[in-house]
Amino acid sequence: MVEKNNSGQAKKTLLDMNASWPLLVVYLGYLIGMYFLQQSLLSNLSGTANAYAYVFLTLIIGLALTFLVYNAGKILFARIAGYQVSYVKCFGLIGEKFEGKLKFRFDVLSLLDVGLSFAPVDDKLDRNPLLTFLGGFAFEIVLLAVGFGLFFGLGQTSLIGSAALTALLYGFIIPLYELMPFRQDYANDMYNILMTAKPDDRKAYNIVKINELREFAGDDFLVPSFSDYDSYYKVQTLPYLFLSQLYANELEKAVGTLSTIKYLDKDMPDDKKYFADKENVYLRFLTGDLDGANRIFLNVKSDYRKQIRTPYYLADYRVALIVCAFIARDKELLDSLFKDYRKLTKRLPSSPRVEKEKALFAQVYETIKKNDPNQYLPKLD
Repeated sequence: MVEKNNSGQAKKTLLDMNASWPLLVVYLGYLIGMYFLQQSLLSNLSGTANAYAYVFLTLIIGLALTFLVYNAGKILFARIAGYQVSYVKCFGLIGEKFEGKLKFRFDVLSLLDVGLSFAPVDDKLDRNPLLTFLGGFAFEIVLLAVGFGLFFGLGQTSLIGSAALTALLYGFIIPLYELMPFRQDYANDMYNILMTAKPDDRKAYNIVKINELREFAGDDFLVPSFSDYDSYYKVQTLPYLFLSQLYANELEKAVGTLSTIKYLDKDMPDDKKYFADKENVYLRFLTGDLDGANRIFLNVKSDYRKQIRTPYYLADYRVALIVCAFIARDKELLDSLFKDYRKLTKRLPSSPRVEKEKALFAQVYETIKKNDPNQYLPKLD
C-alpha cells in the first residue's frame, strides 16, 4: 500500500522529485570548468589567432557533433531492439510518424525544444527498449576515444588535437545530462533504464510510446490492464483507460480512473499532470455543474491553466473550448482555438476515436450556445 500525504496523494520519494534546477547548476559548473581547462590548454598552443572565436567554435562544433553522434547511436541501437523513430522535435521542426513515414511541420512555439521518441515496430508490447537507451552512450565512448586519440597522438601542443578534445568534452554535457539517474523535465536515458527494469513497466512504456504514435496518426489507443499503476510509465497509461471509459459513456468508472491519476500524481511527468484537472473540468461541465468546472479551473496551477487553454492533443480541444468560451470568454483565444482545431481535424484520418472526440467537441459547443445564446462562438464546420 502506497502511503498518502495530507492532500490524499501518494508520498514522493527522491526519484519522484524533478531535479532539473539543481542539476542545471551541475551542467553550468561543468561548462565553466571546461572553459578554464580550455584556457589552460590554450597556453600551450602557438599561433591561435582569436582565443574567443576558438572557444566559441569548439563549443558549437562539439555540441552539434555530439548531438548528432549520440542520437545516431540511439537510432541504430533502437532498430536492433525492434524500435522505430516515432517523433522528432528539433528547434521548431517537428517530425511525426504518419502512414509509415515521418512528416515534418514547423511550430514556432517549439523553437527551443529538442526531443526524439521511439515506438516498438508492429506494436509488439513485449519488446525491451534497453538497447535504445544504451545506444547513445556506446557511440559517445567511441567519439571520446577519437578525441583523446587525436589529442595524445598529435601532441598536446597541436591545435587540431587540442580543438578535437575540448570540442568533444564540451559536447559531453549531452551524455552527462542523459547519465543523471534523476527525474528531470523529460525522462533521460538513465532514468528510462531505471523506470523500465520490470516487465510490466516495459510493457507500459511500449503502450505509452505506441499511443503517442497513434495520437499523431489518429488511430485508436491501446487500453492498459495492469493490476496496479504505481510507477512512472504505468500511470501514464491511465489517461488512455479514462478516455476509453469516457467514449463508452462509463462515467462512474471514468471518475474513478481520474481519482487514481490524481492519487498517483507523483509518478506523472510534469508536462502531463494537467490531465486530471482538465478532464475534471469537462466532467463537471458535462453534468451541468458549471460553477464546479469554473472553480476547478481557477484553482489549478498557472502552468496547468495555460496547458488546458492552449490544447495540443485532440482530446484537449473540447476542454479548451469550455475554458475559452465559458470561463475566459476570450474572442481572440476562441478564434485561435477553432483555427487550430480545424487544422488538426483536417489532418487526422477518420477513426472511432477521432469521430468520438469531434462529437464531444460539438456537444460542448451546443451546450455553450444553449446556456448563453449571446456568447461569441466561431462557426462549427
